Amino acid sequence: MSDTRTCQKRIYKLDELAGMELLTFQKGSQPHVTLLDLFRQHRMEPKKVHAISSISAMVQLVQGGFGVALLPRVAVERLTGLARLKLLTCDAKLQSLPINASYRTDPSSRTVETVVQSAIAFAGGRNNAPKRMHKGKPLASKKSMT
Repeated sequence: MSDTRTCQKRIYKLDELAGMELLTFQKGSQPHVTLLDLFRQHRMEPKKVHAISSISAMVQLVQGGFGVALLPRVAVERLTGLARLKLLTCDAKLQSLPINASYRTDPSSRTVETVVQSAIAFAGGRNNAPKRMHKGKPLASKKSMT
């Protein structure tokens, strides 16, 4: 994501982005590691990657003309109408980040399962049922247990 002054309707090359100030989440986070891995895979070193833990702070910096931010697509789509922000297209694609959930089931309530299903639907994986695991091994689904 960048402010409207940086953005033009075109596909950016990864080496172009490597020369810009890049904003992403805190060091060691999945977005931060994924971004650095993308550059390493292409044998590039970005000019500077700023680790910021706040989407709001990243948006303010980008609006002020400082850099390009790596943000979740849904956040950018919600903000583009409210701020001078544009989604950039790059010739290199980032891998989708996994969503991990660890929870304890409660036989008297389906609340946890409902929340997990809602998160999966929100992330766009409606066709992918969550994998029920215990100690690293898949659990049988309720249908196969009856």
